[in-house]
Amino acid sequence: MPKHVQTHNQPHLVVCWLEINDQFSHLNLSDRPSSTNHALLYGVGSSLRRMKSKYCFRQVKKVAILFKRRIISLKFNLLIKSVSGKIECESHVLVSKRPIYAQVAKICIESFCFYNKDKNVVVHTDLHTHSAMQTHVSGLIKKGRVRVVCDQNDNSTWQEQKIFLICQLVGTKDLFMDADLKWNSKLPSIYGITFFVNEFSLDEHYDFRQFLMCLKTMNRPLGSMKNTSFFTWHGKTPANSEVETLEMVYRSLLIESRLNPELATKLDLVRISEQLALSIWVEQFFQDEVYFLKVSDGLKDGSFVESSYFGATGSRF
Repeated sequence: MPKHVQTHNQPHLVVCWLEINDQFSHLNLSDRPSSTNHALLYGVGSSLRRMKSKYCFRQVKKVAILFKRRIISLKFNLLIKSVSGKIECESHVLVSKRPIYAQVAKICIESFCFYNKDKNVVVHTDLHTHSAMQTHVSGLIKKGRVRVVCDQNDNSTWQEQKIFLICQLVGTKDLFMDADLKWNSKLPSIYGITFFVNEFSLDEHYDFRQFLMCLKTMNRPLGSMKNTSFFTWHGKTPANSEVETLEMVYRSLLIESRLNPELATKLDLVRISEQLALSIWVEQFFQDEVYFLKVSDGLKDGSFVESSYFGATGSRF
């Protein structure tokens, strides 16, 4: 290894060197003029320096992002007050399966409590996330703004956990929100059953229409795909039979996904199963009573509430 290439205490450069060395292993440098060898080695050194520069940039960027998160969190925790008056409603957040979701949910919960002083948060966890979630929101727990409950079945998928949690909120004005949201303003007025945003028409989407032809319970047009990053019944109370129909629709989607795996994979149906089930069910029973929190949405769009879509993109605030 050339003397000017230092790899001591820099394992990332050792990896880079091995990768470059592998690229040049077919060359017999002893048969080449020394000037050629020097040129080749200079090129190797330059490559390593560029890789080191990129590595350092990534590390600096990572530290800067962490510092920004700490500052934002500190601001929220210092300024969030205990609720002195009557609690209007509670907002429910599902944090299960992976402890990293406790970190993701921290900014969602802190920002929501900061801008919505008359609402508290209930975090629903399982054995994988309970301890981490308690640690991340310990300050808000002490102020009485957050409760963390370990009430989720480890054997259930997160989609099952989510749709059953939403069903538990029937008849209340409580809210459900995904852990990867960030609030930049107060929750606007709610007028009825409300989803996060309207995404696209299911009737006009050929693949979804073909797949959903199997659902005999649907006797109306399919309507639209509705984003469930936010949801509230706003006091609506479907009959028990109607709620049972929602659970049946969800189960039917999973069964058909197994029977038609190619199309299910293409549409990513298992991942969005709870969203799709709720979208087409509400069209049958509450078609004219559905509202949307946002007119349009984009990844980290900077509006009054935004989503990083962590589950789909891995992106975080």
